[in-house]
Amino acid sequence: MPTDAFVVFTNDWPHDITVTTDENKRMGDTFPSPTAVHAHEMAHAYISASWWPGQSSFRIIFGERSIVSVLIGQGLYKTGVDSIVGPNTYEAGVVLAPRKPMSNGTCYKFFFFSGPSILPPLINSVIEANLEAVKNYIEKKHVTKAFGNFILTLSRLQVDELVCTYGTMTPAGDRRFRVNVILHFTGTVDGTFSWKTLKVQDFSFSTKKMVILFQATLDFSDLSKPSLVLDTLQVSMMEWSLSDRAKAGLSAILGDILVLPVKGIWDILTTAYRTAGFINTTFNERILNALNDTFKDVMASSKFPAPFPVSSNLKPGPPVDYSTWMSGDTMQAKTLDQIMLPATHDSQAYTLSDDLSHVDVAPWASEKKYLGFTLYSYVIYRVRYVALAQPGELRQQLKDGIRHFDLRIYHDTRDGEFYSQHGLRGPKFAELLQSVKAFCDEHSQSHELIFLRLSHTDFPDSTHPTAVATMVSDILGEYAHVPPSAESSKPFDFDRFVGTRLGEITAVGPRILVLNDDGCMYPNPVLNAGGFKDQNTYYNTETPGAMDIVLNILQALTGDEQLLLKQISVPKNEQTAKLIVDHSSVNVFGMDWYNSFGSAGKCPVELIVEHNGPLVANTTSLTASEVSDAWQPEASNALEAEIPAWDANIYTQQGSMVKDLANIVKTVPGDTYVIHSADTYNYLMFDARLNAVTCLTEADHPTRWTATEIDDEKWTLRTDNGLFLVASSQNAEDMQLLVDHEASVWELELDEENVRLRTPGTDLVVTHAGHAEGIVVTLTSRTIGLAQLWCFTNVAE
Repeated sequence: MPTDAFVVFTNDWPHDITVTTDENKRMGDTFPSPTAVHAHEMAHAYISASWWPGQSSFRIIFGERSIVSVLIGQGLYKTGVDSIVGPNTYEAGVVLAPRKPMSNGTCYKFFFFSGPSILPPLINSVIEANLEAVKNYIEKKHVTKAFGNFILTLSRLQVDELVCTYGTMTPAGDRRFRVNVILHFTGTVDGTFSWKTLKVQDFSFSTKKMVILFQATLDFSDLSKPSLVLDTLQVSMMEWSLSDRAKAGLSAILGDILVLPVKGIWDILTTAYRTAGFINTTFNERILNALNDTFKDVMASSKFPAPFPVSSNLKPGPPVDYSTWMSGDTMQAKTLDQIMLPATHDSQAYTLSDDLSHVDVAPWASEKKYLGFTLYSYVIYRVRYVALAQPGELRQQLKDGIRHFDLRIYHDTRDGEFYSQHGLRGPKFAELLQSVKAFCDEHSQSHELIFLRLSHTDFPDSTHPTAVATMVSDILGEYAHVPPSAESSKPFDFDRFVGTRLGEITAVGPRILVLNDDGCMYPNPVLNAGGFKDQNTYYNTETPGAMDIVLNILQALTGDEQLLLKQISVPKNEQTAKLIVDHSSVNVFGMDWYNSFGSAGKCPVELIVEHNGPLVANTTSLTASEVSDAWQPEASNALEAEIPAWDANIYTQQGSMVKDLANIVKTVPGDTYVIHSADTYNYLMFDARLNAVTCLTEADHPTRWTATEIDDEKWTLRTDNGLFLVASSQNAEDMQLLVDHEASVWELELDEENVRLRTPGTDLVVTHAGHAEGIVVTLTSRTIGLAQLWCFTNVAE
């Protein structure tokens, strides 16, 4: 009989595509061409090779992007993928799974996939970052898994290739996702296995070009019982081999299960095609059940709170100019405690860089995760979609009527500048001040009062507050208002000040009150008060929870990028009219994405302004001609032009020049590294001539250090000749580093992609400085600021 196959084509794109075939050579039944496949749906067909001798083949074309050339045949003729051609090979996936190990029936099931290329680079990043650790873990710990009566223990894993060639996530209902992943594996697995009373020691299994298809459903529809269910597991192999002991043991097992003659069993175990066929058919259910039991145990401990309601109606309202809404006589006659101020929450988070701030704790700080550089970069990329909170810079927010700003600033030790932050580093503080000043300059004849509240700083002493206050004075000048009762570097009684009439403050022009909401004391013109009392402040905002972030990421992996805070804020902003009534006495009404309010009739800012009294004459909507010069509403997601589309190639190329997080610390006890200074690339060396640890610029043979974790976050560092890194003393500063037969314990502290070596319970860290004999490494207080960051590069044992 001719070779034949059932064909399943899966379209994982969010749009329809047309599948065509051509160059059908010596084919009997062919894939119908053209075939239209709707978004996230499948098409089925039956194909067969010609009965006439010769190699059969065909090409299948996915839309206008990918072309897959396939060979089909048995015996003297091959079945396999000849080539995949396209702009991105990750966009096409193929598994040619044998189906007929020993009986009549269809020979193969061909799986073809076409979809976005987001997931494979991320999976490969995790594989690359963790593979050595996994291999070492298996070798040191051994891993056992039961498949019914069959118990398998792995003792060694040798990997020549393990790569994800295709991977997609597609929506499959409310909080449900379908996952398709294809892995290619070439390597050897050693271990033992048992079946009932039969035990086989020292088996070895090797394979070349094993292709494994996983199809699973990830379901968060019931948050009390989230599930991951593996629906499909199919494999194909080019070659494989099994040790004699393993063959004998498996022969006995198969004979017990299938009641087959020894020759039939032997044929199965010596043919890659038939072995894969058995995995895909006879043993498939057992394997799926065992894996799903594991997934069930893992997911059983996962419980998530309900996510916040989100909106898909993200288009902002029309721009309206509220530049001078406070300048009318009615407003000027009010005291501060009679005014409700439109406010923004995380006001500076209208743009964010790729750099983590030094204030918020990194997600791997408490428990290190090994992402690989590509996935790490994607996580940072996703953080922006979670953390962006406002639609435009402060000058634009002021023009839209916002008068109270929540500014979170910190001092960045990397360049000595003051920045804003919301997880990631935002604009410089000076830029925020300049934006506010520009607004005041444009409306110098107005009588607006602006509140800038500084919070979430990381200032350890008075040096930084003084520098910030100087910056405020230099940039804002006379706009920065200092009440007569405000004493420099002392607490300010804001509760008494709120009885002041607005007109008394802004009589000669716009003024700015800069408030300090932290414990440290600032000199004037920063006022040492947090502003209005908590009961007079209401932020109509939510902090995303774990489930909100998970769903946002999963949605992004399907190709649907959304700004999370914007999605959450729209339902909140739609309720502004009711909330103003419920909180009519508050002085600060804070919002995220204030200009997006879904189906509500009016912008929240307009409602707040109206609550304060009739609109003044110079608060007007923009004319058509003025709109071109104003901030423009976007079609869907504000700022999307400022977030470039994800391109894994960019990050993969950059990753070759940047140290991977996984190769820093805490992979597997016994990992070996060369260590160099992050500042100078000088290697950490043991110099036997000086009997000291030095830091040399050129090292033909850098000292190899074996890092061994002896307790939680506690490590020893040992040279190849068994000497440990120690300090001549750990009770005083500037002690030189040596090596000794007795180990010292070190804490390895992550800082970005580098490491500080610290003595436990102190602030003493390993640093280096110039020396006549080279660069000597010492133990110095981390506050001194000498070069103290080290890069660990994993090397082969």
